[in-house]
Amino acid sequence: IESYLAIKYGITLGTNGVSQNYVNSAGTTIWNIAPTGFNYDIAGIGRDDAAQLNQKQSKSINSGAVITMGLGDILTTNSANTNTFDADRKYLVWGSNGQSMTTSSTPLTVTFGPSTVTTTTDITNKRWKVVETGGDVATVKVSLATTDLASLPALSGNDAYVMIIASDAAFTTGIDMVFLNTNGTNQECFYDFDGTKYIAFGVAHEVTLSRHITIDGIDDAVRVDNKNDLTGAFTIMAWARPTGANNAASDKTIVSKHNGTTGYRLVIQNDNKIRMEWNGSSLISNTTLPNNSWHHIAPVYNAGTLSLYIDGVLDRSATMAAPTATTSIFTIGAEYRNKNSIVNIFKGDIDELRIWNRGLSISEIRYIMNQEITSSGANTLGKIMPSTVTKNDISMLTWASLMAYYSMNSYIGTHINDNSLNKNRGNLVNPSKIDINTQTAPMPYDSNATGLWSNTATWTNGTTQDLPYSLSIVDGTTTIDWNIVRTSHDITSTGNKTMLGFFVNANTVFATNDSKIEVSHFLRLNGKIDLQGRSQSVQTYNSDLDPTSSGSIERDQQGQSNKYNYNYWSSPVGPINATTNNNNYTVTGILRDGTNAAAPATINWVNGYDGSPTTPISLARYWIYKFQNLSDLYANWTQIFETGTLTPSSGFTLKGSGAATATQNYVFVGKPY
Repeated sequence: IESYLAIKYGITLGTNGVSQNYVNSAGTTIWNIAPTGFNYDIAGIGRDDAAQLNQKQSKSINSGAVITMGLGDILTTNSANTNTFDADRKYLVWGSNGQSMTTSSTPLTVTFGPSTVTTTTDITNKRWKVVETGGDVATVKVSLATTDLASLPALSGNDAYVMIIASDAAFTTGIDMVFLNTNGTNQECFYDFDGTKYIAFGVAHEVTLSRHITIDGIDDAVRVDNKNDLTGAFTIMAWARPTGANNAASDKTIVSKHNGTTGYRLVIQNDNKIRMEWNGSSLISNTTLPNNSWHHIAPVYNAGTLSLYIDGVLDRSATMAAPTATTSIFTIGAEYRNKNSIVNIFKGDIDELRIWNRGLSISEIRYIMNQEITSSGANTLGKIMPSTVTKNDISMLTWASLMAYYSMNSYIGTHINDNSLNKNRGNLVNPSKIDINTQTAPMPYDSNATGLWSNTATWTNGTTQDLPYSLSIVDGTTTIDWNIVRTSHDITSTGNKTMLGFFVNANTVFATNDSKIEVSHFLRLNGKIDLQGRSQSVQTYNSDLDPTSSGSIERDQQGQSNKYNYNYWSSPVGPINATTNNNNYTVTGILRDGTNAAAPATINWVNGYDGSPTTPISLARYWIYKFQNLSDLYANWTQIFETGTLTPSSGFTLKGSGAATATQNYVFVGKPY
């Protein structure tokens, strides 16, 4: 009877802090005061038919009790709570350690590996033991006043209030965290307690590092909750690197909100084909993904058509009815049917998962495939391509249309952050087992060593990536010419290359075999591009050259050696500087003797009418003229010598050195126009 009354009215039996055992109607202990330490402010909920107890929500009547718990919800009265216990003699009882809600001097740290990520959470000194008896008690709501958290550090940045759960009183094992939501003057969360747990409250702090997650194919997953419903147009984007069959040789789930019957899921089948499905309809790729290699996967649903893109190339499409909302749990890396049934677990690596509430165009997909994203006001920006780029293919893509963004770079407590506005963070199921590894997807491509463009060793993580400007695995003929590439080493390209963004940060990229380097959107040139032979550098219409580029190109140009004949040229380059583009130039500032193309030399400018084949060559300055008028009069040719100023659009004349060979190799060196 005492236990019945104590549970019903929130009374602590005996002396607060010492208390006494609580028992159910069958005499079974439902709260054991041993070991001591958590016998303050005891309260509980439970159903006991013999005792006529059906307590669905409770808070200790003691002052300073802090927390209220309720079965599924907390209403104004116990009778107003319509949730029910599914069986007799099920109890959930809790008691505190009697401490205050001040902040502990020792923050709680959680470390994930093997590429170490350590999160830090400030934690209260007041803590509780929570004991479940008689079987599984369903999810409860936990509530406390926001003012009870006033002694914790103030929230800043992406900090958040959390309830911390542990398997031991020292908070060293089984650590889990649940984020609190504001409801009026209270902070609330939901949690399904199992067995005996210990809880406290705190402020979790974000840590950001360049990472991806590795799912083991056995028991890892990221559980988000009943979030991210798809009900109309959508785009899912993710980098995935399967590493073989999972433990059950079943589908390998990238994302799901599926209970085994209804909902949606994006999986890599056991045959390594991609399948997107919902409500009994599915689309399976023609392409088989290779193991151990990163590939970008993007199902896009728009206007009744589902299209599947791999690395920005359309694999196949199908007409499908729109998906519908479900109450299933959104999960990364597995299909979470309930806490006892987590199936179809991914095996491999996942990175940069994004879900949009609109169907992205192919140009939008390609523009952000090789770069992380961020917000700027209402807009979406790529983190690599500058915000001022002329050809901004995502200029109409708002940040609000991003339903979820799991960059795998941001961690808080035991969760992966959702970097979208919705903050639907992902709980690392089995956080002590899940691997967090350094990012190896091409975000973007980075050089690693001097060598050929075509060698995997030339590129960072080249053994796990298709190389930039590779052929698509979809059809074997489409070249992926929308990559973003950064180089810092001497790299030799023996064939044509086209990129969306090219960042030559240091050293030299050599274009050989009369090939081209084409950049469709943006070039930053702080190193050098050496265009050997008849190789060319091409920037298409509206492709930007970063004006702060401090590097240069070297362009070989063959002209007549005859010292009596004119060469008529315009310059593809201007003066090297790190502030502006398209500056006026002089011939001596940009033209070199290319007799030895590998070591262009300064030309020896001489007076008189004739040059000579010295080393370096000597050329007569007398014959350098420019044409500077619209009317075709001979008088409009102006002699400027090698130091006269020319505009980027102006050409000039020059006679040869008189060398025995018919042609002389010259080299233009400067900032490209």
